[in-house]
Amino acid sequence: NIDDIDMESSTLYVIDKGDKPHQYVLNDELREALSLWLEDRSRVLNYTGKDTNALFVSAKGSRISGDAVSDILKKYISIKQECQQVLQR
Repeated sequence: NIDDIDMESSTLYVIDKGDKPHQYVLNDELREALSLWLEDRSRVLNYTGKDTNALFVSAKGSRISGDAVSDILKKYISIKQECQQVLQR
């Protein structure tokens, strides 16, 4: 949820499937990526007129599943790794 991010302290709070809480410190790269996403998320919600506390939303403003988030992250991590490999050549 959107409330689980504290940008001031660079902290992300997550509850796992066993209801165990975890706290993660955001590195600069992730903090920047989340800042950009939060701007895009705001535009999507303004456009769709939806109001949700979901951190990750679809283009229609609806919450997307954890599996969908995982798939998106894997895709972008793969693209970043490919770009880094090309730049190293």
